[in-house]
Amino acid sequence: MICRTLQDFLTNIKISDMDMRHFNEGINSVGNCKIKNAVLDMFDSFKDEKKNKSNTALSYAKQKAELWNFIGNQSYEAYSEEFLDKHIDSEFHSHRFFYRGVANKDYKLVSGIYRNNEKEENYYFHELQVRCPNILAHLKNFNKLTYMQHYGSPTRLLDITANPLVGLYFACESHFEIDGKVSIFGIRSDEVAYETSDRVQMLSHLQELSREEQEQLQILSYIYLFKGKFPQSTNSKYSDPEIERFYYNIQKENNAFERGIVPLDMLRPVFVQANQDNPRILKQDGAFIMSALDFNETDSDGKLKKHVIKELIIPAECKKTILSELETICIHKASLFPELDTVSQYLRNR
Repeated sequence: MICRTLQDFLTNIKISDMDMRHFNEGINSVGNCKIKNAVLDMFDSFKDEKKNKSNTALSYAKQKAELWNFIGNQSYEAYSEEFLDKHIDSEFHSHRFFYRGVANKDYKLVSGIYRNNEKEENYYFHELQVRCPNILAHLKNFNKLTYMQHYGSPTRLLDITANPLVGLYFACESHFEIDGKVSIFGIRSDEVAYETSDRVQMLSHLQELSREEQEQLQILSYIYLFKGKFPQSTNSKYSDPEIERFYYNIQKENNAFERGIVPLDMLRPVFVQANQDNPRILKQDGAFIMSALDFNETDSDGKLKKHVIKELIIPAECKKTILSELETICIHKASLFPELDTVSQYLRNR
């Protein structure tokens, strides 16, 4: 859908009953693949191989590689199948709407850590804590993420807004030779999380882990996805040491965190309504999407597209006109970025 003026945009951002029907039909059409039994059968075979003391390390490694490769290739289908099961009744829930504007319509819905980033996520996390201890040391993990995002470090956060006009501004503010885009997300009201929620705290601890450690958690999450929970031993500890270590790290920050980690929650992104304690977040009606465990940007982009109700395209030749229209209603760079240096630059260029 193309929007050439501010009025076009205001008309087309309205979500009709037909939009919601199409959205729900899109959700309910996924997950037709039947890979559950294949994953579980391969895992049982893998466990038998692991227990068989007579097998060589090479045989065990081959079996493990086959399992991981299969899950890696089928991960999106597996996620879709389980996502369908949990959201089949989504049309009976109220929804909240969020917006993301990008100046290039071809940009994927991926957070910074999945955008051709060669360095591992935990590199930025640990290096910034060492170099900026006075700023980050007293913050909880999610607040560290928002601080890093604010200053341009690659994180697993993706900026969104509750204000459609802010989304429109970001679709127009640069790349004047390329069409922009505003994506409208629909998320069940009961699925929007706050900073203190268990899901937010859990996913924010992924930034501490190496890529290999994240991959181990991801594989285990897919293995147990269809079982609904991670197995626990008689003393309540998680049977898999990787899950137990991850739980221990979370509990170090929040000793009230319970042993209720759900495999699907390790794999699905979460929409976070952040505290309005930052001038920029406040002015932009800001919120975040926090990525879960994804294999790559295609995996991440596919998961988020399940929540997109519709996309509005802003033609390149219309961007500057729309920016002028937005400025008449006080949507401009200085209003959205209230820091002194940005406001001063805006006044100089006005």
